[in-house]
Amino acid sequence: MSKNESLLWKNRTQILDEYTFDKKFNLNQELATLYKQKPNTRFLGVKRDWWHYYIEKHLNKKQWFYKTMAKYARPSMIVDTALCSKTCRNMENYFFNKGYFDASVYYDIKTKNKKSEVVYIVKLNEPTLIKSYSIFSQDSLIQKIVDQNQDEAILTKGKKLNSLDFQSEKLRLSELLFNNGYAEFNPIYFSNLKTDTVENQAKVTLNIENPTGSNAHRIYKIGKLRIFPEYRAEFKNEQVYFEYDERAQDSMQNFDVKPNFIRSMIQFKEGELYNKSKLTKTYLSLSQLGLYRFVSFDTKIDSINNGQVNVDILLSKNKKWIFDSGLDFNFTTVRAEGSNLLGLTAYMNLKNRNVFGGAESFSTKMQGGAELSIFNNRGINSIDLHYSNELVLPKMVDLTYGIKLVKWGLNRFSRNEHDNFFSFTNINVGFDYVSLYKQYNYKSFNSSIGYSFVPSRNSKFNCNTLNFSLYIPQTSESFNGFLDSNQLLKQSFTGNRLFTSFFLSDIQYFSQRKFNYRTKVNFYANFDVSGLEVGFVNGVYNLFKEKNEKFTFLNNQFSKFVKLELDQRMTTELSNSSQFVYRINIGVALPLFDTNSVPFIKQFYVGGPQSIRGWNVREPGPGGSNYSTSGLSTNSFFSTGDIKFETNLEYRYDIFLWLKGAFFMDVGNVWILPTATDAPRDAKFSKRFLDQLNVGTGTGLRLDMSYFVIRFDLGFKLRNAFKNENNKNWIYNNAYKVSVKNLSRNSTFHIAVNYPF
Repeated sequence: MSKNESLLWKNRTQILDEYTFDKKFNLNQELATLYKQKPNTRFLGVKRDWWHYYIEKHLNKKQWFYKTMAKYARPSMIVDTALCSKTCRNMENYFFNKGYFDASVYYDIKTKNKKSEVVYIVKLNEPTLIKSYSIFSQDSLIQKIVDQNQDEAILTKGKKLNSLDFQSEKLRLSELLFNNGYAEFNPIYFSNLKTDTVENQAKVTLNIENPTGSNAHRIYKIGKLRIFPEYRAEFKNEQVYFEYDERAQDSMQNFDVKPNFIRSMIQFKEGELYNKSKLTKTYLSLSQLGLYRFVSFDTKIDSINNGQVNVDILLSKNKKWIFDSGLDFNFTTVRAEGSNLLGLTAYMNLKNRNVFGGAESFSTKMQGGAELSIFNNRGINSIDLHYSNELVLPKMVDLTYGIKLVKWGLNRFSRNEHDNFFSFTNINVGFDYVSLYKQYNYKSFNSSIGYSFVPSRNSKFNCNTLNFSLYIPQTSESFNGFLDSNQLLKQSFTGNRLFTSFFLSDIQYFSQRKFNYRTKVNFYANFDVSGLEVGFVNGVYNLFKEKNEKFTFLNNQFSKFVKLELDQRMTTELSNSSQFVYRINIGVALPLFDTNSVPFIKQFYVGGPQSIRGWNVREPGPGGSNYSTSGLSTNSFFSTGDIKFETNLEYRYDIFLWLKGAFFMDVGNVWILPTATDAPRDAKFSKRFLDQLNVGTGTGLRLDMSYFVIRFDLGFKLRNAFKNENNKNWIYNNAYKVSVKNLSRNSTFHIAVNYPF
């Protein structure tokens, strides 16, 4: 470098105006994309320009290492003042489009030891606000439509005048006209905004022009509507189709999908005013059936009949039968037992997409798994078998009328009417068998009728109304002894259980949204209830009896409880090669009516490869108790609770090609309800719950193969919810120092497939 040159080491933006921390943070993230010159990043922990000079010295080397490194090496980034000035102009244009017409940006270079930090200093000044907003059209019909929908305008009084809102307003008006017959409308008919500004207050006017040589825009209706149910592009001129008119007799009766069913999915008709939103809803409905690989619309203006748009619906079929199979595995160390557990799961799934000719799908699935105890003579630690059958109908069949309640709830989450939601009816019958070595096994017979709703592209509801499941556990003598010493676990574990519902069993809601341009948020909620109707009838029955009776069915007791779980995940892209992921998961389960505990299989737990990774599954908790050292010498743990709190932080980064790394911290625990009578005091939830949190950290490697991820996580315990012999929760102190040996004793290693969250 010459005397006046220096390395670009860092870019920074300084905003002089008052902003909250969150707004300033998000603004800095957006401005960072406008830098015309950026410092070199690191690769394998080394600056890319250092790799560049290293490769330069070994140009004659032909080994794969040098060739690979050359792809990631970069020459040194010398500060270029011309690019700094261009960055300032980019930022000023950015703020101009945001409504800050008087914003100014300049830069300052701070250099030390040939390393420079470029600081871009931003002065926004006052934004221009909208004082009034008017829309004018030379077409009287368009003017009437616009006036009737003026309350939906995006440009409103008091808002900042910015280009993003202007583009959104043009899109709103375009969609409005597309949905009212103006099939050929084009945004080029919008004039530029006219503004009359006085003291940062603007009177804004938008004109909608007419086509050249015409005094009005043409309105269109739907002309001929044809459906091509088995469309193949290579035989474009030899396609078979049927017409929409339901009175017409179909020329062919051997279509795989019944023509009348396809007609029922189409939300527009011949002779109706052209409405783009109805075409879009029809497209989504047909696409979500799973019958077709491709769904497309071919719309053409009728050259003979003026004012008509002919529509061809082209449906390219999927295979009717699908066979799917897969293999999953996980690996976990159990330090307390000095053993390692390898879990293997295989499944096969056969599916018919179109059973009865109306897009009804039927699938049958078999799944088997085993957990192997490695390096000892135990062999198989557990067995898990699953068999299920599912029939999915592409419509709502409300057998119990319980879905009416769900529809009312759905309208609280969406502006759309529930009749516009596309829904499926799911009928399930299945069987589960789980066996744990020398401890217990259980059989579960399950059946349910449920529904799936898709209110929007970014949200989904699943709801089961009718449910009947029979749970039959069987315990060994040694495990019975363990249960006798733990009455709370015994109450929730033993005895045959019936899980029933007739109007509402469970509701699952999932949504995804963008928090800002770098951050997306996923939200999941699950509400589960059992025995509500039986408990109510049983209570009314006992009002007329001298002695209370508890209903049973064939000597099987009804499980009565309600359970709610909320899960939110936030992913922030820090750069092209790193991201920060945060999750919080909370839940509560309550016994209902005359029951004292929630069934074991419905309670919450923490620990394992998808949770607090310093512990094994069901090892921590409940509360400040330590069931994991209860004396039962097995590879399994049984700590569950009625209340759950868990949060996870994870920093993910790229290392090399498909190899990625992570650092994480996990915090959480489960607790028993404060009203439980047989639970130890330390196991119950109380105002001291923050002092009963398990804290762990760790690091991991991930092999990202695009289609799946193999994950290696090593979790370390930092803090136990219970106190040790020194009356301390934190594991490491002056007497028990951090060392490789101590870390190894308090660690758990997991191998799993895909990310934990």
